[in-house]
Amino acid sequence: MLKCKLLVLLLLIIIAALSAQPLSKIYFSPGSETDSYINVLFNSGAYLDIYYLDQFGLLQNQNATLYMGNEEWSYGSIESTPSHPWIGMQGTYSIPMNRNRFGLANPIYFPQAQGLPHHSKFCPVESDLTGDNNFGLNHLDILETKIAFSEEKLHFAIRVNANSFPTSSGLTFYAYMGVLGDPAADPNSNPTVFGLMNTVNVAGVISPGLYKITGTGINDLEQIGSIEVTNYEADGVMVLSCNLADLLADPDFSSWYDPQYPLVSTMALTNKITLTGGTQTADETAGMSVLLKPIALDYSNAHNPQISGITTAMESTNLRVSFDYYDQDLNHPTWIKVRVDGSADYHLYPTITGGIEQGIRFESEDIPIVDSWQELEIDYIEGGVNHLAQYQNPVSNQDQHAPLPKLQLYPNPVVSRLYFSLEDPGRKDEPLPALRIYNLRGQLIYEELSPSIKGSVDLSQAPAGLYFLRWGDQFKRFVH
Repeated sequence: MLKCKLLVLLLLIIIAALSAQPLSKIYFSPGSETDSYINVLFNSGAYLDIYYLDQFGLLQNQNATLYMGNEEWSYGSIESTPSHPWIGMQGTYSIPMNRNRFGLANPIYFPQAQGLPHHSKFCPVESDLTGDNNFGLNHLDILETKIAFSEEKLHFAIRVNANSFPTSSGLTFYAYMGVLGDPAADPNSNPTVFGLMNTVNVAGVISPGLYKITGTGINDLEQIGSIEVTNYEADGVMVLSCNLADLLADPDFSSWYDPQYPLVSTMALTNKITLTGGTQTADETAGMSVLLKPIALDYSNAHNPQISGITTAMESTNLRVSFDYYDQDLNHPTWIKVRVDGSADYHLYPTITGGIEQGIRFESEDIPIVDSWQELEIDYIEGGVNHLAQYQNPVSNQDQHAPLPKLQLYPNPVVSRLYFSLEDPGRKDEPLPALRIYNLRGQLIYEELSPSIKGSVDLSQAPAGLYFLRWGDQFKRFVH
């Protein structure tokens, strides 16, 4: 009866986004006292807005951008004096390796003790075109959906193109529904979905409630709980609230719902129901992934970050610098640059393998060096404080004309096969160092312990993206 065909499209969209678990890692770092902001770092492409309640209790949002060029991590900031210690996010999640984007929202969490928050504080989830409903009825024309949640409740707001929400007109009935589904379900298997439905109350036939929907008829509706309906007619907004416990008590819902990563697929729809025409969809949204994960502002700045494992490698007339960054408070640098003998600042690329708990490996861009260099400086800001680490060239007094190892890669970008050429005159008959390739996450995808002087690697099955090849103490970056 009420299961919309577009739910299949919704599920198809969301299935592909599951592998990376966006927003499973989120970090906060204090900004400077003068600028009064809080930095937010999270593992999701560069297209999510950060939502929060400012010091006046008004909903605000800030855009996030790529964190220093790393396509899997985003960075943004909010004011340092919000009125609510939880934030939300909304936008399109980017999967870097295949360049696809998927709708994703993590609503703002409100403790149950605070009661139902006003809908103006809900995190936006989807917007919908004006005037695209099938029957020309403004009260069935969906314009926007928003969601908020607590430890006990899910609140689903639907804004329509009218200031009233009739559920009947003579023998014609209307239904307004927020739909929840398993984001990993096979859409071809006619998966069970769940709906918060406000409709006419006909004793013994249908009434407002929380339903499990297994088919397309009235007999395929099983009410598993009640809902609360709160109308803000002046704003054209209807809020449907249900108990999360009612959903979790259902074996079909709890079989796939993961409390550690509580992702659901959602959409909204309106229906017109008549005796002759049955149930007909009036309007529907495209569908969105929603993560019901409380994101609490939590940070400290009791320790200074540490720089270690500094390595340098010359490649022709270019210097490549890499090092490890670690902060016991799990704060990340706002920006970080490297200079050589007082040169201009050069960019650094972060490789974050599993979160700041494991530290960040930074790799520099190519730094042109004409003569022997003496000192490099790593300049960075963390927690609003400027830090400077210095490193002396350990071979600056050695014979600069001694032959250096050579590493060449081609083509770059790589289409299917990467070719390499190795030469290390200083080793003569000794085995060459191992050759290893890492992806942007720092994961080892290829290793050759005893490489030949010349060879190739088949990357035809590797996802598109940025990669690093390491041979001894040399790094080369290439694109596939």
